[in-house]
Amino acid sequence: MGTITSTTRTIPTGCGWCAADSDSASFDFSDLYHAWLACRRGKRNTRNALIYESRLLDNLLQTQALLQCGNWQPARSVCFISAGAKPREIHAANFADRVVHHLLMPKLEVLYEPVFIHDSYANRKNKGSHRAVQRLQQFMRQASLNQQRQAWYLQLDIANFFNRIDRGKLYRLLQARLAKSVADTKISREQGLRLRDLCKIILSTETAAHAIRQGNPQRFSRLPAHKHLLNAPPGKGLPIGDLSSQFFANVYLDQLDQFIKHTLHCRFYLRYVDDFILVHSDREQLLQWYQEIEQFLQQTLGLQLRTQWYLRRVSEGADFLGYIIRPHYRLSRRRVVANLHDRLHYYQAQLISRQNQGESLYLPVSASSKLLNILNSYFAHFKHANTWNLQRAFWQRYPWLGNIIQLQGFARLKPVWEAVNVNSLRGQWRYFNKLYPGFIIIVQTGNKAEIYDEDVDILVGHGFLRPTTTRLKFTQTLSLPLAGLKSLRRRLRSLKLAHCFIAEQGYHKKGLKRRVLRLYWRPIDKTSSVPLV
Repeated sequence: MGTITSTTRTIPTGCGWCAADSDSASFDFSDLYHAWLACRRGKRNTRNALIYESRLLDNLLQTQALLQCGNWQPARSVCFISAGAKPREIHAANFADRVVHHLLMPKLEVLYEPVFIHDSYANRKNKGSHRAVQRLQQFMRQASLNQQRQAWYLQLDIANFFNRIDRGKLYRLLQARLAKSVADTKISREQGLRLRDLCKIILSTETAAHAIRQGNPQRFSRLPAHKHLLNAPPGKGLPIGDLSSQFFANVYLDQLDQFIKHTLHCRFYLRYVDDFILVHSDREQLLQWYQEIEQFLQQTLGLQLRTQWYLRRVSEGADFLGYIIRPHYRLSRRRVVANLHDRLHYYQAQLISRQNQGESLYLPVSASSKLLNILNSYFAHFKHANTWNLQRAFWQRYPWLGNIIQLQGFARLKPVWEAVNVNSLRGQWRYFNKLYPGFIIIVQTGNKAEIYDEDVDILVGHGFLRPTTTRLKFTQTLSLPLAGLKSLRRRLRSLKLAHCFIAEQGYHKKGLKRRVLRLYWRPIDKTSSVPLV
């Protein structure tokens, strides 16, 4: 078996295929087109996706030509440090390269899905973290005979996993699977060559050496040295963030899965990326398996287990994939809850202010959408655990949330800052008038701010002049230039009159102006924390 060596790569070749064979490989344009469709899913409005789409045909034809002549090479990736409790070095591939990844991965998945064990849950269709959590609960109940006997779990993960993957070993595993698939006539020889060459190019690229760093340099310096892909030993390491890396991780650890299932004969075992759990009724058996797994990883895959591992009773619960998992219920991990508290504290400081015995909320468009996305993300996580009391506690601790987003049922959020399913200005006004009882509703109509019906009577009772004009479908209308909104609100605050300002924001599909809550003010005493809705 020979090797191909260049300034950027050293990857073995062989398995009965010579390098010249790859010249005959062809690449269908339809495959590339569907790879682009998959790549843009959920990211169509991002800058890179829009730039690529602006010259879509040219870009796809160029990629096809480069693949066919064997000259395709990945472009420089963008490297940044992710935020969160566990900062990671992320490498974001160029959009055109991600299209190639989406071309390659589905073809490899078809060959590997029949080989992978059932209980490998990361980056696979119809799997995922929530199914892994459900499966672990099932294992706990089965091993403990529905809590009729003692059972234990052994929780392990691999130290610095992605930076320690041996790319040469990984390429040989891929090469052997492709050769077997060709021999079994699952794919043609031409297809096998095409897939092999793409794997070789991706694995032989020194991503970290040519990456463009983005973000605060201090974040890079604070990350431990062994976490940087650039510091990985020669020939080792995959970039975190690539679709290809996620799939290759499953390929690399498939040997571990097969060893635990078919050599150790562990019935209750599951893995999610490099985190895995074994469940058994015999504590000593788990200790013995720990030693054998540690030895297998070192000798076969060149990996090491983290020094921190857990061997506990299943009744104590396992901290796994963001949940505390017990046989018959699960809770959200404290760190997840703390992270949401941190985010809500941030938005509370940005949106809410208290002064002069009043509370005001200013809700810009960007803040409302970001806040809703954050809450939807966390509550989707909470939905898969026993967290009803936890969810309600957030609305009690942050009462201002109830003024813009309502919790309806279990983990169901409804934004209330916009009147939907109405077809008139009066319908919008009635919506906010009902949502905020006792508030003066100020509505933007073009370059004017208007107050309607009974709210006008309240203002007249406080010395405002009674209006002489009336808008259609309203009994009376107080109108003033939008430029006078600040002075109007100043006077309302001095009178301690709660009020909302409903601003225009684009159009509905039927041509009606969209109107959303932009700000509100209400008088409060120093101890008040009662939500409006």
